[in-house]
Amino acid sequence: MTVYFDKENFISYLKTVGDSSVGVDTLRMVKNHLEVHLNFSLSELDEDEGILLGEFTSGVAKDFKLTHSNNNIVRPLKKDSFPQFNGIYLLNVQAEVQKIKDLCVVLIGYVNEEVYTLKKLLLKEDYVFHKERVIGGDITPDDHLSIEDLPFRTLVIVDRYMFKGPEEGGNIGLFDFNIDKILKNAFQGKRGPSKLIFIYQIRLNVAKTDSKYDAGPDFPKLIAKIKKAAHKYCPAPEIYLLGTPFGQIDDEHDRFIITNYLRIKSGDSLIYFNSKDEILSKSKTVDFYSLGSRDYRYTTKIIVEKLKIIIDDTLKSYPQYCKVPEGTERSNVIDF
Repeated sequence: MTVYFDKENFISYLKTVGDSSVGVDTLRMVKNHLEVHLNFSLSELDEDEGILLGEFTSGVAKDFKLTHSNNNIVRPLKKDSFPQFNGIYLLNVQAEVQKIKDLCVVLIGYVNEEVYTLKKLLLKEDYVFHKERVIGGDITPDDHLSIEDLPFRTLVIVDRYMFKGPEEGGNIGLFDFNIDKILKNAFQGKRGPSKLIFIYQIRLNVAKTDSKYDAGPDFPKLIAKIKKAAHKYCPAPEIYLLGTPFGQIDDEHDRFIITNYLRIKSGDSLIYFNSKDEILSKSKTVDFYSLGSRDYRYTTKIIVEKLKIIIDDTLKSYPQYCKVPEGTERSNVIDF
């Protein structure tokens, strides 16, 4: 994960970062967890600015990486101007930055917004990249799970049983009380493009009369529900429905929401509540992991690589139980 600085933002950050404890926390994060790219040549710095740079590069992680000079951001800024959709962009073009903020696709800030932008990767004060929320306490039917006000371009939801069962009496019938609310929270305020990937389980190796038999949801009905949940000011999201065969998702707790900046481990299910607002989940808490942490990025990368293998095999062997945009390449479904 890389933070990109225009010169004005870099100098502003270095001059003000020590003014608050949260500023100091963001500097600690940058030095120990992120890569830095300067969209300008070091020769542009005057003597005093060079001293600031020297102080900045002091006390960094052993494998800290700083690059400079090349400007890989396409300007004027548009939705696809960015070399990474999990980068942090601190840029000196106020009107354009505001437009990208409204799209809610990348973390971005103008001059003097450096600390405010970076601190979004800290989930609580005191330099915290992980937190828990209590189901039935912090997470309720009226204040459902959210992605912590972080932007996203790609959102992956993995839960073996989220679409299991009929519309009456099954998890698909509880969509409106769970997945619908999660999506609405994620899309609140979003104006930009998105890719939504749902990975769930089907089970065909039992008789159709067996209660465990599951051929997956009705695609048109489910896609309509998903699109309705997305914010009305957004372009229609790209939707990927991937019904994986029984046994592929083999860990009882392989239930996640993963975005460009965040991983959420949901516990035993993402179906927390029934239609009467009663708790269905046997888990007590939900874990949130900011990908501002290099350790959590590493763990998430392992999970994503596993999911890519599952997706590739599913699209190759069971395409009839999947619904993806035409022309989808198996190896390019998840593209954080």
